[in-house]
Amino acid sequence: MDGTVVSNLAGRAYLWAAREVRIGEVVSLQVSRGVGLGECLRFLERVKRGCRGRPTIYTGRGQWYVWPTKILGIGHRRETFGTRNSIEQWFSRLKRRIRQFNLYFPTHKTKTTEMMDKGMDSLKLTVTG
Repeated sequence: MDGTVVSNLAGRAYLWAAREVRIGEVVSLQVSRGVGLGECLRFLERVKRGCRGRPTIYTGRGQWYVWPTKILGIGHRRETFGTRNSIEQWFSRLKRRIRQFNLYFPTHKTKTTEMMDKGMDSLKLTVTG
């Protein structure tokens, strides 16, 4: 699990994503205007609902992951490379696609990005290769 900043013509937003490491499927996505404990807790609740059993979340060094994982009873490991690299690769491909999309379909409202998130949430997103 990780988050990244995405931009469109309306400004910047924070995109949270969790990916199942073994099969490469994105479990959950969320767009927020910032990054902090509240946004992290809300996202981890969605991730937990989308998983069976007790998942283990691999994150970077962000301090906002520690408290929400304890509250929700989710296993948590900090990792810079290795297993967590899967989500970094996915973000790289997604950002490239977002840049291409913005060239052809410029969006001027943050609301448009949030609506895209809701639509993407209903799809099972996988990246191969």
